[in-house]
Amino acid sequence: SQEQMSLSLSGTELGLWDVNFLTGEIKTNPRWSEMLGYPAENLTKSFETWQQLVHPDDLPVAMLRLAEHIHGKRDVYQADIRMRCSNGDWKWVQTKGKVFERDAQGRPLRANGTHLDISERKALEHQLKTLTLAVEHSPVATVFTDTTPKIIYVNPRFTEATGYKKEDVIGKNPKLWQSGNTPLKTYQELWDTITHKRVWSGELWNKSKDGAPVLESISIAPVVDDDGEVTNYVAIKQDITEKRQMEETIWFQANYDQLSGLANRNSFLERCRLALARAERHGQKVLVVYIDLDRFKPVNDTYGHSAGDYVIQEFSQRLKGAIRSSDTAARMGGDEFTVVIEDLHEQQSIASIIDQIHESVVSQPYVLSAELTGKEPVEVSIGASFGFAVYPDHGRSLEALLSQADGAMYAHKQQKVRTATQ
Repeated sequence: SQEQMSLSLSGTELGLWDVNFLTGEIKTNPRWSEMLGYPAENLTKSFETWQQLVHPDDLPVAMLRLAEHIHGKRDVYQADIRMRCSNGDWKWVQTKGKVFERDAQGRPLRANGTHLDISERKALEHQLKTLTLAVEHSPVATVFTDTTPKIIYVNPRFTEATGYKKEDVIGKNPKLWQSGNTPLKTYQELWDTITHKRVWSGELWNKSKDGAPVLESISIAPVVDDDGEVTNYVAIKQDITEKRQMEETIWFQANYDQLSGLANRNSFLERCRLALARAERHGQKVLVVYIDLDRFKPVNDTYGHSAGDYVIQEFSQRLKGAIRSSDTAARMGGDEFTVVIEDLHEQQSIASIIDQIHESVVSQPYVLSAELTGKEPVEVSIGASFGFAVYPDHGRSLEALLSQADGAMYAHKQQKVRTATQ
C-alpha cells in the first residue's frame, strides 16, 4: 500500500512528510528534499531542521496555523511559506497536513502531510496583483467584458470619466453608453477585427451617464486562451472631446475669419490654388470676384464698432447665401471680401452672377437694433463695388488673377465716386 501511494503521489510532484511529535523526527520521500535542492542523505530529518529552513517572516504564521490545528480550531493544517534552498534562494512551498494519532489526553503524536512547490503560482499571483493595481490606478478608463459581450469589470477611472458606477454597468452590454452618433460601419469594422483576434483602435462617439456626448479614443483587444479561443475583451478608453474641440478651434482660427465666419485670407489663397489646379486638369474656368463695401465707414463713425461688426456679419451671411456651397466666400480684412466660383460654364453670364450677388447683399437695408444705436432702431443702406477676373482668360497664375480682380474693383469704386460728385 505504501508503495502504491508513493507511486501515485510521485506523479503529483508532492513532497511527503511524517512527523513524530515525541521524538521530533521527520520522515520524508525523496521529492521533499529534491524540491529544495538538497541531497536526501545530507539533510537532517528533524522538526528543528524544518523550522530552520522556513523563512523567519513566515515561521510564526506556520507555527500558529499548526497550533490552531492541534487544538481543534482548524480541521487541516495549511500554510504558504518560503523555504531556503541549497543555493540560498527562497522557494514558495505550500505545506499541508493533519494529525492522525493522539494519546489518551488528546496530545498529538504523529502527523503527516505534503509539501508542494507553489513558486510559479506565487509569481503569477504577484504578477496578477501588480497588473490589478496598475489597472485600478490607471489614468485610462478600462473595461473588461466576456464574449457575449457583458461587462465584468470597470476600473475607478472609468467611473470618474463617465459617471457610471460599477453597479450601473456590471452585467450590461457596452451598448449602454452608445450615443447613436457613430456610423454603423465603424461598429462592423470593430467586431470584424476583434472576432478575428486582432486589436481594434479608433474613435467612438459615446455618452456619459448624464447623456452628454463624449468622443473617446478606444483600443479593444481580445484575450485568447491556450487553445486559441477568445475568452474576454479588454477595452481602454480616453475622453478626447476637449482635445478635438481645441483642435477644431485652432483649425477654425487658422482658416476662418473670427468676425464673419467666412474663410480668411490664407484659406482663400489656398482654395484658389486648388481651384486653379482642378480647372487646369479638367479644362474649366474659374471666376474670382473682389468686393469692397461702400458707405461702410459712416456706419462705424456714427454708431460705433459694434454696429459695424453687425453689418459685416450680416453682409457675410448674405454673401454666403448668394453662392453655391461648393464655392468659397472669404473676408480679406476690413470691409473687403472675395468669392471664388469654380466650374464656370461657357453659357453662364458673369454679369448675371455678379448682379445676383449684388442684389443679395445690398438690395435690403441693414437694420441696426436699439441696442446697437443706443436709441431707436435704424435702417442703413450700404453699397458694394465689384471687380472680377476669369481663369484662364485674364491670367493663368493666381497672382495675375488677383491683381486683375483687385484693379477692376478699385476702378469700379472710383467710377462710382466720380459719378456721385458730378
